[in-house]
Parts: sequence; C-alpha cells; structure tokens
Amino acid sequence: TPVVSLISQLILLQTNGKTKDSGIYRLKYVNAVLRHPYCAIMSEAIPDLVKNINKNKRFFLSPEELSVDEATELLFGNIKTNDFNKELNQWLLAIISKIALAGKETLADDAFFQESVFKTFKILSRIGLLIDSGELQINTTTYERLLKQIINTTKIPFHGEPVKGVQIMGVLETRNLDFEHLLILSCNEGNMPKNASDSSLIPHSIRQSFQMTTVDNKVAVYAYYFHRLLQRSKDITILYNNSNDTGHMNEMSRFMLQLMVESKHSITQKNIKTELSPTSVTIRPITKDSKIIETLNDIENIYPTDLNTYLRCQKRFFYSKLAKLKENEDDDNQLDNRIFGNIFHAASEIIYKEVIGINIPVTKSKIEDVLKKPHIIINAVDKAFRKEFFKIPASSKQELQFNGLQLINREVIINYITRLLRCDMKLTPFTIVGLEKRAEIDIEVNTTLGNKTFATGGFIDRLDIVSSNNGTQTIRVVDYKTGHNKQGALSSVEDVFLPDNIEKHSDYYLQTMLYSIAVNHSDSLNKNHLPVSPALLFIQHKENTENPTLKIDKKYIEDISKYEEEFIEHIKRIITEIYDKDNPFVPTEKKSRCNTCPFNEICMAD
Repeated sequence: TPVVSLISQLILLQTNGKTKDSGIYRLKYVNAVLRHPYCAIMSEAIPDLVKNINKNKRFFLSPEELSVDEATELLFGNIKTNDFNKELNQWLLAIISKIALAGKETLADDAFFQESVFKTFKILSRIGLLIDSGELQINTTTYERLLKQIINTTKIPFHGEPVKGVQIMGVLETRNLDFEHLLILSCNEGNMPKNASDSSLIPHSIRQSFQMTTVDNKVAVYAYYFHRLLQRSKDITILYNNSNDTGHMNEMSRFMLQLMVESKHSITQKNIKTELSPTSVTIRPITKDSKIIETLNDIENIYPTDLNTYLRCQKRFFYSKLAKLKENEDDDNQLDNRIFGNIFHAASEIIYKEVIGINIPVTKSKIEDVLKKPHIIINAVDKAFRKEFFKIPASSKQELQFNGLQLINREVIINYITRLLRCDMKLTPFTIVGLEKRAEIDIEVNTTLGNKTFATGGFIDRLDIVSSNNGTQTIRVVDYKTGHNKQGALSSVEDVFLPDNIEKHSDYYLQTMLYSIAVNHSDSLNKNHLPVSPALLFIQHKENTENPTLKIDKKYIEDISKYEEEFIEHIKRIITEIYDKDNPFVPTEKKSRCNTCPFNEICMAD
C-alpha cells in the first residue's frame, strides 16, 4: 500500500538520508518523501517547496530550510539520538496521524486509504507501547525489519454491503448461510484448506496420543465449513490456478478432488489458458498533419543540435523540436555529461577572462604562473560549480558542500583544466578574442511552405588568433570536448551530413563548421576578416600534440570559406526535407540509437 512505501521512505530519510553530525538532509531522500502522494495532502506548501529546492540544486538541506509550515516542520524535525528508536516511532506516529486527519477531507471516500492508514497507525502504536514499557530494546536495523515483518503479515479486510451487490466473504463468514449461486475463488491446496502448522513445542505424535488438538482437527473443521456451504446451492463454480509459482506446481484443493471422486453430481471441467505470444514492435512514422505544419511555420531558429538530432533520428527531432518534450531531469546528485561539460567550459572561461586575460597576447610565462598556483584553478572550478551545478547566486556567501561523486568529478575537471593550459602553452603566443561568444547566420530556404529565413548558430567556446610558421594569422573557432575522441576521417563535406556518420563525431563537424561560417560573416567577431578555421580540442587526451583543426579529405580546413557554399547547400537540403509536407518523420534504422533516446517509450507506443 502507499502508506507502507511512505514509512520506508521516512525511515530512509532519518537514517541514510541524513548526516549524523550536522543533521543535514540529502536532496535525493527529501524528494522521495515530498513527492509521495500522501505527503502532498499534508500541506499545500509542499509542491512549491519541491520546485524551489530542485531549481536551486541544493543537494544538502538543513531542517530550517525545509520547514516552511507546520507539516514540513514535522516531516523534517530532528530526532534525538539518545533514544532514537523511541523518537523515530513517535515521529512516524505523528506523521501518520497528520495524514489521517488531512485525508478525512480529501480522501473521505477512499476506504482503502482509511483502512491502510488505520492499520499502520495501530501497528506503530503497539510497537510504541512495547518500547515505552522496556520490553522491546532493539537497534534501528532490527526495528526496521520488525516493522516490515509485522506489516507484511497484516491484511486489510474487504467490507461489503450485505443487501446490495456482490457479497465478498471468507469461508468462516458463511456459517449458517445458504446461497443459491456460489463462486469459490483460489481453491488451491494450501489455500483451501489453509496451510496449518502446530505452533507448539509438543510433537504431533504426542498431541495425537493424548487427544490434543492437531492440524487434522483444523482441516476437519475447514472441511465442514466447505461442504456446509455447498449443501443448498443450485449452481457452483470453483476456480483454481495450476500455473507454476516459484518453481512449485499449484494443485487443486483436496476438497475439489473429493467432489470429483465421491460426488454423484454433474461436474463439468473447463480450462482457461492465457497464451502469451511475443509481438513485434513496429515503430510508425509521424505524418505531417495540419497541426504539425502550423508548428513548422512558427519556427524561426534551427540550431546545429536540431540538425544533428534530425540526422540521428527524425522522430526524435519531432519530439524535441516540434512537440517540445523535455527529458526527465534526474534529481540525483550526479553530474551528467552536459553539466560536466558546462562546468568545464565555465571554469576555463574564468581562468582566461579573469586571470590570464583576453584580447592580449597569451604567453608561455602567463600560463606557467597559473600552473604554479593550483589554488587559482581550484577556485575557478568551484566558482563554475556554484554557477552551473548548484545554481547559487554570485552574491551568495553560501559554502559549497560536495558529496563523494561530486568531489571525484571536481578533481577530474581540475585535471582537465590543467591539461588545457599545458596544451595551450605549446601553442603560445596566441590571442583569445572571445569566450562563450554567440555567432549566428541567417539562411534563406525555399520550402514547400514558401520562402523562409532561419537563424542558426550558437555559443562558441573560444575564439583565438594563431600565427603559422610563415606569419599568416588565422582566427580559430575552438570547441572544447570532454568526451572520447572517436573522430573518423571524412572525405568530403557531404560526409558530415550522412546519418550513418553521426557516431564518427560528424555532428561535431557540423556544429563547429557552422559556427566558423557564422564568424566568417560577422564583422564584430572577425574584425580583420582573417581566414576562419574550425577546431575540436579533446581535453581528455593526455597529450594534445596533434593539430586540433578539422580535416576534410585529410587536409586541414585552414579557411572555411572554401567549403561554405557546399556546406550551406546541404543545410538547405535538410531544412527543405523537414518542411516537405509529403515527407513524414521516420524513425532511425539503427536501433542501437533507441537505447539512449529519452523518448524511446513514447516512440514505441506511438
């Protein structure tokens, strides 16, 4: 029942979910409690509290921060450690009482809620009496197991109206009652009669010799009730299940077998089979109806990520770009690849913008000075964590609290920043002219819906000016990558737009080359109209001695303008295909991509 899952979450909150020394709660366990449906009826302030703590990424929360009203103050009140089990039981009782009172109005017609909460309150009250009397002295682990065992053996009875509808009854409730029509369910051996055992230290043979009550007596009484129930019925239907259950074959009750052998009545046997056959899932394309066409007409921007998504899977493009479905946010305290990359980018920006400087020559000595002072890198990474992960305002003096996994990721990012600086030291002298700069270009496309102009582009990680051996200057569009370098050789611009090449990092090519074209047309970003070169810098590799400039047909792209016309034509071709009314959004043929798609389940059921 839901109330039992709540009890489990509450116990976890006070044990694994709270630090012993400071009494600070962990976000993961706080969310599990606050998002429980029974907690929602305790207070109207809980939905806003959940929204605020997850928006600000506060992974460690004090009871004071969580106590916004009387109900939340009860939920997150600290329990005394000198008599933890007693306080824990009283705390659970108080919460269950609060839920029961709140549910009188909102769940007044829900008999299942009322009965389950009442039974749970009764169990906790009895355990509390045993603890208070001193008869039950156990540790927290044993308390939790004992509570779980008692709950697992507790049943909630069904209540029916005797004069209305179908009457659901147990065998003992049928005494002295006659029925014309009977439907007996689950008439399996072990259920009818019930598996009975002598809960006694006296052996069965001795009990039998001294004519004491044995299991046989209990079965005999059960047999009487069974046959007494059948004696005046006009038609009887008895069901039993013969399927395998936990490795054991279910059998019909001995009472049924006795009827088949000894009874003179007409008995008809019928078998009901549930045949399960695997069904192949066919993922259907999405036809562009009038509503989708209307949505397409409203689009003004198509970014490189949208184009890459379309090449990867057209249906995924529909779900993300047109249906505007969002991926589920994990409220756990781990860093996904996107957040990890954002922190690295923010930390590198802080190092170059606030320490080394931009729009001035970056020399070897400047980078060496930073490498000699590790605290500069550490402070930059912590500042990036505050901004990108914890979402703490710059004006706040709140101290950062890392858990184990976050500390590991923090050390990795510090290591990556150090590698970046060592790699750049080999490139010196160079000049950084922009960090996290936005570059856009307008593309006019003749679609089936008419001529449309789209803005495309994005944020560039780094713009720098480097000089070749002959003194020629080039402006580089550098894109940092913190993942593995699985970059494959591409023989032409067309290879960048082949769906099968997505796994070769051609999606990185598309993004960086498009940014380079936008910079090439920007008077503000490329004031001296220098040749623009796209580059991918994979930080994870220890030695970045190879030139990171992208290659087409084994030749470095030293000037993007040579490939611009062909590149833009392919972009227009993709957009034209997207806007073709007769061209549906089809799923990818590579099913391996479905495993990592956030819309996989929706796509299968569509």
